[in-house]
Amino acid sequence: MLSYCYALYIFGDREILTEMLSFLNDCNYQVRCSAIATLEEILDESNENLIKQAITDLLVREDTIAVKSRAEDFMKKHFPNSLMG
Repeated sequence: MLSYCYALYIFGDREILTEMLSFLNDCNYQVRCSAIATLEEILDESNENLIKQAITDLLVREDTIAVKSRAEDFMKKHFPNSLMG
């Protein structure tokens, strides 16, 4: 389903971003990791605030090391001044 949403977004359906962000709440940690990777693919000036906030919120609540690491790497790469030690 995430791939379907990604395709719709690439073809211009910007409203699907909300659904894409919802995959960060999936019960499967692999889906959450995939969601981060997919959001990284579509990150641009028009959506960076929403994505940044969603990843920041994820970092607050995430316990799974794989997801937390992926989210931290995302933030370091795209928003290096946003992470607190």
